[in-house]
Amino acid sequence: MNEEQIIKLLKKLSFSLPIEQINLFKSEFEILQKHLETLNNLAKDKEIEPLVFPLEIETSSMREDVPTKPLSQEEVLKNASNKEAGQIKIPKVL
Repeated sequence: MNEEQIIKLLKKLSFSLPIEQINLFKSEFEILQKHLETLNNLAKDKEIEPLVFPLEIETSSMREDVPTKPLSQEEVLKNASNKEAGQIKIPKVL
């Protein structure tokens, strides 16, 4: 991306930057482009499996998921301090 393209983009976005910052943006954008090219080249390699999590670790700290009987509405509401029409009433959250 050259300086003219950056200036056109800034005008479309109704944004302005001093020329020093445009040059800084240009150099940072070039670094970003190099990183994206590297990632694209890696993605073309079929031998790389996608990762679910970036680190391969054992998650032995998680317990087994055992289904249990759900609580009834009455059991849930008996500990609620503020209830209305069979539901727990909470303050509005904006």
